[in-house]
Amino acid sequence: ALRLEGPAAREAPTGSIPEPEAPAPELAGLLARDRGRVLEGVRYRIDPADRTAFLAAMADLRQVRMRSGALWWRLYEDVAHPEFWAEFWAVESWTEHLREMDRLEPEDRAIIARAAALHRGDTPPKASRYIAQDPLIAQGRHS
Repeated sequence: ALRLEGPAAREAPTGSIPEPEAPAPELAGLLARDRGRVLEGVRYRIDPADRTAFLAAMADLRQVRMRSGALWWRLYEDVAHPEFWAEFWAVESWTEHLREMDRLEPEDRAIIARAAALHRGDTPPKASRYIAQDPLIAQGRHS
């Protein structure tokens, strides 16, 4: 049976860590094939007064992401609006994404929550996931 969400994601206290929306049902077949890397991201709005604390939290969070299976991790600051930040990392596959969630220890969740607590706004930090697509293969064509 295809798992779309890991149990660890459901066990986290609501609001403590950014959680993406459930996968669209029409993508279940694609996710079941478990092909293609998964790009994950979280967008934050940070008060400029919290910049130093946010960067320290993100340095710790980078270690959590890498330890739990990320192939790479990057933090970006919006050049037009420096209060907006985006964290991105990639994992090998959908299965690895689910395992990543299972690998999180309580200390890891606390680090994620510490970064998320610095977010300012009416809604929590926006988390999202993207599955890699090759447009030629997706259209049934090969190069």
